[in-house]
Amino acid sequence: MPPLRPTASDSLARFLEVRALVEQVLIVDPDDSVRGKLEAALGEFAEGPVAFHQVPDAPDALAYLAHHPVDAVLWEQSVVLGTRPGEEARLSRELAPGALVLIGQTDPGSLADEARRRHAFDCIEKPIQKFRFLFVLDRVRERAKALRKHTTLQLALDQGEAEHGIVAASDSMIEVLERLERAAEFSTPALIVGEPGTRKKLFAEAIHGQSLRRTGAFITADCRIPGAKSLDSLLPQRVHGAQGRGRGELAVLAHGGTLFLQNVDSLSLDLQASVLQLIQAGELCLENREETRRVDTRVIASTSRDLDECVSSGTFDPKLLDLLAGIRVPIPPLRERRGDIPLLVDQFVSAYGQKQGPSRISQEALRRLCEYSWPGNVQELRNALERAVLLAPHGEINLAHLPHAIVEDQSIPLAESGESFALKPARQAFEARIIRRALAAAGGNRTQTAKLLGISHRSLLYKLKSLSLQD
Repeated sequence: MPPLRPTASDSLARFLEVRALVEQVLIVDPDDSVRGKLEAALGEFAEGPVAFHQVPDAPDALAYLAHHPVDAVLWEQSVVLGTRPGEEARLSRELAPGALVLIGQTDPGSLADEARRRHAFDCIEKPIQKFRFLFVLDRVRERAKALRKHTTLQLALDQGEAEHGIVAASDSMIEVLERLERAAEFSTPALIVGEPGTRKKLFAEAIHGQSLRRTGAFITADCRIPGAKSLDSLLPQRVHGAQGRGRGELAVLAHGGTLFLQNVDSLSLDLQASVLQLIQAGELCLENREETRRVDTRVIASTSRDLDECVSSGTFDPKLLDLLAGIRVPIPPLRERRGDIPLLVDQFVSAYGQKQGPSRISQEALRRLCEYSWPGNVQELRNALERAVLLAPHGEINLAHLPHAIVEDQSIPLAESGESFALKPARQAFEARIIRRALAAAGGNRTQTAKLLGISHRSLLYKLKSLSLQD
């Protein structure tokens, strides 16, 4: 039984969004008049024309798919029936799951059966009806977004890099948050600079998550991989070649989203040229260096080195640095944001305690953590607390559970720092600062402020009173 058609009572606003949802549509049909009919079917409702591309047969379709990521392929039934076995195998490699829509001029039941046999996502009967056409394209695009989201989540799990939220109680980190918000307003390249262990990927994810590209994938490519010959080869092994689509996989995953180049200073000059081409022309050069593929992606890079020095030594392209440094986000080391340490400790102990059992930290251990110099930054703190929770799964974390180097390092005595590292005041100061910013963003409207903070209106009133933030 074919999918139900939308009725006249369906919201037209849903279909008006199809221009933003579907960008590239490939039509495989020997009839030259089909493209005009489909564009006419869409033109009455869309704000602008969808980018249609028409080819007459399967070989031309496969040649096109090898260079261009698409959101939907409208494949005429007669062409599908004439596809050779080898071409079908190539099609399964080149075409993203859920993108194939079968079109045919036969009874709906037979067309639906054929669509199931061909693993098509949906089918449309001829003559094509406008609302049916829009409805199917909408579903295809939603399917593509869901697949990209699933792939992104799987990447995070596979790499073991799921991160906690950003803690920003210190003045320097509040300034970083403001830079992240400004960076999220644009689609131009961005560069995140910071010492090793400052969790630069977390800040890149924050930019992506606040941007208009947040519905697309966030793909991480580690530039330190030795012997990489293409951007694709920088992907984790499980993703590279996933579902048999090794070539151009990066283009498929990152299209419409964000590509994060971790440790960009480690890229070879050849790969730097590929990144430059990707940013300037929106094209990704494939491994044979003779083919390119169109990619709509934002590039965010990170480094722990001084790229100006790399340019002077001839190991980094000055043109690429100029593009990346248009939006620069410096991340302060942990020793310069000691006011965040109690909150980070609370965050990590709570997170690891949920897995191993309730844990708490003694004031003496917390004091020592706040005194330590943290050459490995937040990552070193995270590792130390993960170990401490394992050693004290059901009790109190004390000095005996901390690494020896932290216990013995007293290079910054607390008495000289003048700072208080008690958890409760630190939490209160952090909450008060965030609430003030939310109030300012909402123009003083408390109902809107509560929505921004993700809490109930009653909870906001309680916090305003307890933190002495009442007018």
